Amino acid sequence: MARVFCKLKKKLHTSHGFSLSEMLVAVLIILLVTGVLTVTVSLASAQFQKSMRNSESKVLASTLESVFLSELAYTTEVHTDGSGSDGKSGNVISFQSQNYSMEGAISSVGVSDADTGGYGKIIFYNANKPSESMKILGDGSYPNEIGAKVESLTYDAETRDFTLKLQIGCKDTTYVERELTIHNENGDIAGV
Repeated sequence: MARVFCKLKKKLHTSHGFSLSEMLVAVLIILLVTGVLTVTVSLASAQFQKSMRNSESKVLASTLESVFLSELAYTTEVHTDGSGSDGKSGNVISFQSQNYSMEGAISSVGVSDADTGGYGKIIFYNANKPSESMKILGDGSYPNEIGAKVESLTYDAETRDFTLKLQIGCKDTTYVERELTIHNENGDIAGV
């Protein structure tokens, strides 16, 4: 071992340069270290993005829940497909939106700018004027390619409860799934 250190010390103190093979070994070591660092940073970046999307999905889900709660709790008109046992309940086709409709238009829920996984920006369609459909949240509410979709929105006329199944995700990954029951506070609802 002492011999090796002695040779290295002698080599470092000589006025001659490195040989070609020594230079190639040094370059190879640098390339290997650089490759390992690149892979490590790439994996860390992907994990960070996944963590951020997961966190931001929870915030988006809470925000959308608040919007739907305020809209559906005070809805005055609901139209369903009648698929429930009483013929009045079922999947919601349209409803009277309190804050997003114009001139008493009936709204329905949809997704705009959806990616391949069906996630996008939730909008309320204006049944009277589809060109005036409105996003319920601004574009900044959907960071890091995150989107939302409403799996189902049903209404039970007997209990006056809406059931909303909401998913938040990106492409083929679902980060948040929520099922929310919203009681309609209005006594008489037209259209059911």
